[in-house]
Amino acid sequence: MKKLMIIALLAIGAQTFSCNFVQNSDVLVDRVIKKIQIEKKSDEIFCDSDDLKMAYYIIDGEDYNLNVGVAINIDETTTNNQFKYKFYEKLEEYKKFIQTLDRKNLGNLPLPDKEVVRFYAKIANTDKFFIIGKYEYDRKKDTYTLYANTNGKELFENIGLFSGMNVKYTDEVVY
Repeated sequence: MKKLMIIALLAIGAQTFSCNFVQNSDVLVDRVIKKIQIEKKSDEIFCDSDDLKMAYYIIDGEDYNLNVGVAINIDETTTNNQFKYKFYEKLEEYKKFIQTLDRKNLGNLPLPDKEVVRFYAKIANTDKFFIIGKYEYDRKKDTYTLYANTNGKELFENIGLFSGMNVKYTDEVVY
């Protein structure tokens, strides 16, 4: 079996052991964090460059977007098929996660413009990672879209990561 060809995609990341969830968040983010904790997914949540687990809002232009970052752990023995399986598994888990969020009784808090799950491949026992992409629910358009990182396009196409999926590529850099 072929090993996952990751060398060209590696970037220095900030996955550390001191990473925590954001404090004093609003009702919806608190629900997201509690759901992550109840479902025992805390170790899967990506740690950003500010040592925060990615379960918070990001302002993108005029949009106020809820984001959850998922780290998919791989190592030098991970095969292409194992990587694909892990990605598909996490994509399905977090699609369901986002779709089943409790959005009721938020008081005056408006719903986010978009709900986004970002996927990162985290290299085991290192601070290195690469961006896979994001799955985005646009509440304004009522559409779901999978965006993949352009830097990984060649690798993703070579291993057939998104075969049969409607995917758009973006140059967006996300941490």
